[in-house]
Amino acid sequence: MIDYVDDAPLRDMARYYAKHETAPLMNPLVVQGRLARVDKIYSMARQELAKARQEKEARLAQAREQHTRNITPRAPRPMIVSGGSIVVADMERIKAIPIVKLIRMLERVVSEYTEGTYNMIKTATAKYSIMDDNVAHDFKSGESYGVCAYLAKQFNTPVLNSIARNLEKLLGDSFLIQDPTFGSVLQNALEGACSRQGVERKVAD
Repeated sequence: MIDYVDDAPLRDMARYYAKHETAPLMNPLVVQGRLARVDKIYSMARQELAKARQEKEARLAQAREQHTRNITPRAPRPMIVSGGSIVVADMERIKAIPIVKLIRMLERVVSEYTEGTYNMIKTATAKYSIMDDNVAHDFKSGESYGVCAYLAKQFNTPVLNSIARNLEKLLGDSFLIQDPTFGSVLQNALEGACSRQGVERKVAD
């Protein structure tokens, strides 16, 4: 627009006006003894903004590279499968839930935006970058979360069956299935058993 704007009124000595709370991306251009060139100021501002965007892209790319190298989060809690249970968590269905959906439901989202090619979600306590493999990287803590790890943190339990039950309360759908091994265990217990107590003992074993 510089070519079509009457910038004659702006060709004056550059001076400071209001002070802002946030620091400017570029230092003020103070011209002494000559007229200020608006096109030069405009060009310098564009260069500084481009530089700032490149630095953000570099930080996001570094976070993605760190994730792909499988750097484990600090003090990870192992997932616990409930032993002796007829039902188990349906891991395939749980992992298929979009992690963005869970973040929106379990945290207070402040804003959602895009930085370059990255989808960002800022909450009251975290700043997530959403990866293509349904993983969220939190820039504030430096940790990356898959669906199960994220739910274990939010529900404060590493027990998969407990996570599945909490998900049922949250989403109104069951995420528990019959243990695939239970059928064969029951069949083996029934063979040769003479009483209900005998079956129960074999199942318990």
